[in-house]
Amino acid sequence: MLYGYLAVEGPTDVEFVGRLLRASGLRRVQNAYEVDDLWRILIPNEYPPGGDLLKRVPVPGFFRSDTHSVAVESAGGLDRLVPAVQDTRSQLFPRWEEVVALGLMADADQETPPDRFQRLRNALQEIGMPVPVSVPGEISDGRPRLGIYVFPDNLRQGTLEDLLGECAAKVYPGLLDGARTFVGGVDRTVLTQEDVEEAAKPSGEIKATLACIAGFLVAGGTLQVSVARNRWLRDDALALDNIAAVHTFLKHLLGLNA
Repeated sequence: MLYGYLAVEGPTDVEFVGRLLRASGLRRVQNAYEVDDLWRILIPNEYPPGGDLLKRVPVPGFFRSDTHSVAVESAGGLDRLVPAVQDTRSQLFPRWEEVVALGLMADADQETPPDRFQRLRNALQEIGMPVPVSVPGEISDGRPRLGIYVFPDNLRQGTLEDLLGECAAKVYPGLLDGARTFVGGVDRTVLTQEDVEEAAKPSGEIKATLACIAGFLVAGGTLQVSVARNRWLRDDALALDNIAAVHTFLKHLLGLNA
């Protein structure tokens, strides 16, 4: 069995990556008894986590095939990516050596992809993990193979939602138009500063637009649930250049043939 570990920023990222892994023949592991022995230590045995009733239970998404087993962890934000890797490495020790692929995936919402890559590269090196790659999207040789992918395409500033927007334009063009009309037509003068705080962020409008689509597809559901259930990353969407690039990165990093 070939083991890979991916650290991503949030739960929508987990479902996005999971969809691409499923397109390569892996399936989502639902039952705890099916989780490979290597990963079982990553399943919390305490509730609530840290005594916090409002905190999401930190369980990675597990995906496997006959040849591969991949853990995809929602770190809880950019600043938690490298600490998540460090925690996982410590928990798995000494079996961390069995992990053949390590990937980090992050947005470039507040800085350029090269700057975000360098930030993560420096943080990994600070915890004693050499990073033998020099640009985002590059994959190292050796063990583990290592790569850092910066959304949306390792070149432009943006977020995962920019990629999902491209998917929506291909798969759900009518819903995308309607959602854009709604979000663009909101009269913000009748709302408080607190009401529009999230929408005013650089990626606020695209996130609100995609949330509208998700809420229609899975009535009242979140974007992460919709990405897992609906057609965002199926069929024609997989052929989009920027989606295919992420998929290729994952296949090369993890050693997937499909």
